Amino acid sequence: MKRYFFGLILTLLVVGLFADYLVQIDLPSSTTLQKQVKDLTAAGCEVFHYDSSSLIGKADDAFQVRYPQYNTRKLLPLPTYQRLYLISRIDDQAQLDLPPAYHILAELKDSWLVSSMQDEVQLRGEISHPFTVLELKPIVPQKKLSGIPEIRTLERSIEDLVSLVNPDSVMWFIQSLQNFQTRYAMAPNRLEVATWIRNQFIRFGITDAELSPFQWNGTTQYNVVATIPGTLNPDKYVIVGGHHDSIVNNGDPYTWAPGADDNASGSVAALEMARVMMQQGFQPKNSIRFLTFAAEEFGLWGSKDYAETALQSEQNILLMINHDMIAYTEQNPDNWQVRLMPYDGCDNHTTYASGLTQLYTSLNPTYGTYNSPSSDSHPFWARGYPVIYYFEQTFCPYYHSDLDIVDYVNPDYCAEIIRASTAVASTYANMPLAPENLSVSDAGTGGALQLSWSNVTDPFVTHYNVYHSIYGQNFTNPQQVTPTPGATTSFTLDNLDNGTLYYVALSSVDENGSESYYILGEGTPNLYPLMPTGFADQPGLGEVLFTWDRNQELDVHVYQIYRSTDPDNLGEVYAQVPQTGDPVISFLDADFDDSNQYYYYALNVLDLSGSTSPTTEIISSRPVTLNSGILVIDETADG
Repeated sequence: MKRYFFGLILTLLVVGLFADYLVQIDLPSSTTLQKQVKDLTAAGCEVFHYDSSSLIGKADDAFQVRYPQYNTRKLLPLPTYQRLYLISRIDDQAQLDLPPAYHILAELKDSWLVSSMQDEVQLRGEISHPFTVLELKPIVPQKKLSGIPEIRTLERSIEDLVSLVNPDSVMWFIQSLQNFQTRYAMAPNRLEVATWIRNQFIRFGITDAELSPFQWNGTTQYNVVATIPGTLNPDKYVIVGGHHDSIVNNGDPYTWAPGADDNASGSVAALEMARVMMQQGFQPKNSIRFLTFAAEEFGLWGSKDYAETALQSEQNILLMINHDMIAYTEQNPDNWQVRLMPYDGCDNHTTYASGLTQLYTSLNPTYGTYNSPSSDSHPFWARGYPVIYYFEQTFCPYYHSDLDIVDYVNPDYCAEIIRASTAVASTYANMPLAPENLSVSDAGTGGALQLSWSNVTDPFVTHYNVYHSIYGQNFTNPQQVTPTPGATTSFTLDNLDNGTLYYVALSSVDENGSESYYILGEGTPNLYPLMPTGFADQPGLGEVLFTWDRNQELDVHVYQIYRSTDPDNLGEVYAQVPQTGDPVISFLDADFDDSNQYYYYALNVLDLSGSTSPTTEIISSRPVTLNSGILVIDETADG
């Protein structure tokens, strides 16, 4: 009986120690958000969402004890039967008023985390705010981002494409969508709306246009998917999207939800861009896929379905461009602004889009909410895809009302935003492939770095641009390198300063002068070899295995191992180990006169010019002998 109670108490203690909680963790501005999120993930915290100030995730009860440096607040035990919602602020709203059935768990910089037993249809009846259902799926981190090339002068082909965007066409599309009276996600005409949108893509000449159904709330919903295939990389996609459903909070959405600005305008961005590209006969290297999403107003369900499916099928999405409410303005045309909503890990894409917007349009871009959960860009970002999000500068006062009609939209302003997005989409769709596997090695001469990389398969790439800087940014004045036959190209970056850290950027350039992303590396030219790192021992029976990290200098001759029985006098070189291509080098010592005595080891590098590196710290070690026996103690009750 005592054993039973002891086991029960121990079980309860263990379960309590490792109970999971939904938590909020403050994110200080001392380090980058990406690094903090990566560190928290490594520490055992599952990350579901974060903005510029705090993170929502899952951690066990002992997390705060293990990592007291994080300001962690428990919000809710997990698992939970309650629904969780991220509700976005509207125009810096100070507080959120909700009925008692909803509980505000946490306040973030630009949203609230709310729990309730009510579903999203009931929540939509209570608030007009944009929201998303927070599903407890860990965010897929953005891949290590490469740099974005400098924006060059106007490209005639893009300028011609942009000029075809027509305000009258934009207005006709918005009016046509409003003419459905409602595009409410649960209205019986949802298939009719989606079919009409698909038929417009077909009318433009896009043969690959289809409906993509999914289930939500006991209904079948329909995303619309239309693709202009890439001539070189048909399996790589630039996504252009916006949701087509609508809602009103001051009437019957089944009969009248015009949604001219929210979000006929965003769907029209996809339609008008497809129209002008087909009119011009635009043939992108990478595929452009136009998407209009269903059921956005109830929690981004259409984009969630597509992004999750894309992740599971390993679809290669180069960029997703989102448009949500892009047709209302109170500004003078001479000072039109547009908001770009940045996302962590995609900042350089947003900056690039801002530059292209200024180059090809009259718009002045500004930056809005960080990691916004309010629209269809968020599910793509949460699944690890890079995103750009266009949003009107002045928030429409007729949002989610029966007055969101064509009378209050500005087709010229909307067309100007579509021109900006057209420039971005066409630029990304025609970017050459970036090189891969950049290696930066010290040549060992004190003034040069040796670079090598995998050649791209793009037949239109004529050369590579190699940049270097001591500042880590603002790469200028590239050196052009012609690809060498075979799988890799090598290049020596010389006339460098000994002992100085250099940042290196590499891009592909095609015959039209279009430049790919940069891939990044760094290296330091040194005259003398660096001291080996990671020197460690692993004693075994009658032997000791030593390992260390491979030095990256190209002129490494041998590694020199010293062994002595006197820690104050290492003596002569005991063994030499040649350089290999393996990331870890090893040496096995099995020659011992006295296995009970400690030996003292150190390591350095000898290069081809006869220079030696500093010597590592001494390791004391000896082989395992098993000559002292093993003590076994039995404390069980019955022996």
